[in-house]
Amino acid sequence: MANKKLRNLFKDLEYYDIPTGQNPKTQSDSLLKLIESGKKLCLAPIVAAGTMGISQLGQGAYVAALLTVGTGSAMTIVLIGTLAVGDVLVRHMIHNRPDSQDR
Repeated sequence: MANKKLRNLFKDLEYYDIPTGQNPKTQSDSLLKLIESGKKLCLAPIVAAGTMGISQLGQGAYVAALLTVGTGSAMTIVLIGTLAVGDVLVRHMIHNRPDSQDR
C-alpha cells in the first residue's frame, strides 16, 4: 500500500509544474537553488548547540553539555536528511519532465 502511494506521489510530482529551472515566467529563485542554499543553514543547530555545550562545560554541567550537543547534532542530521530527500525529488522531477532536454 505504501509503495502504491509513493508511486502515485512521484507521478503527481512529475506532472506538477513548479519552477525547477530557469523558467522565463518566474521572477524568483528556482526550487533547486533554494535547496542548495538551505543546506548551508543546516549547520546552525550544531553550531548553537556547540556554543551552549561549551558554556555548560565551563559550569561543570557535563551531562547537560552532552545532551545539548547531542540534540543539536540530531537536529542537524534531520535537516540535512530532509533537504537531501528534497534534492533527490527535485532532480528526479527535472530529469523526467516531458520537456527535459538532458535525458
